[in-house]
Amino acid sequence: MKNYILVLLTLFIVFILGGCGSEGTVDYKSPHEAAVACENGEDIIGKTVTVRATMDSYFMGSFEGFIYREPNLEIRKNIDVVLMVLNEATGEYENAMYSDVSKYITDPIYDIEENDTIKVTVYDVKNDDYQITIYGILEE
Repeated sequence: MKNYILVLLTLFIVFILGGCGSEGTVDYKSPHEAAVACENGEDIIGKTVTVRATMDSYFMGSFEGFIYREPNLEIRKNIDVVLMVLNEATGEYENAMYSDVSKYITDPIYDIEENDTIKVTVYDVKNDDYQITIYGILEE
């Protein structure tokens, strides 16, 4: 009986430890890491990024989904993160900043508040002379 309990306890510990960290793995721990990788020529589309929102996702009326903007002195560019929403009519993702908000008001991206930490999958990237904009899809 003692061996049976010991085996069950060992299996329980292995399952608990084996599950730790696997669900929360990301390719980049911050938008800064992703931006530096992009600047160095890496393809970051499809990769995951942890983002700590610097503003509410539904703020100022015309910037829905715009959740992050910080300068990066290493690459001398601003880094923006904008969330995408699924247009159910077309099946395509759209930039939430330019979508008809009334169609998506129940989308979880509108529940993000400043200082929330979320995980996004990079859908698209715009890299120009003064900023890198990461367009991401919210991971649930």
